[in-house]
Amino acid sequence: SVKPNLREPGDYFRIDSIGWTKEDKYIFALRSPVVEKHMENVYQCIMNFLVPASKDGDKQLGLGEKVKVLELGSGSGQHAVTICERNRDTIHWQPTDVSDLCVDSINRRTKFFNVIKS
Repeated sequence: SVKPNLREPGDYFRIDSIGWTKEDKYIFALRSPVVEKHMENVYQCIMNFLVPASKDGDKQLGLGEKVKVLELGSGSGQHAVTICERNRDTIHWQPTDVSDLCVDSINRRTKFFNVIKS
């Protein structure tokens, strides 16, 4: 049997509207049904490691006591938004991806939900 090429974002993401703004009209971003299905379990697992991983933080960067997370292969940006929305004062999350389509989705999603400062 032939396995699908899972390196293409279109294989496991759908493009959906995430909202609307006056200046941008409808905002479209990638969405993964699998991420939505398992988000709460992933969130609970991650929080076991992140609360509080850093007591002193990095005061030179102005992050105070925030825990810094570099997410590799962030895909749609759904994890970044969900985790940052729930932990605005305690986590500095940096999503990354090699796919331009995914980076665009991450940027649109994090800007719309106002969770990550660039």
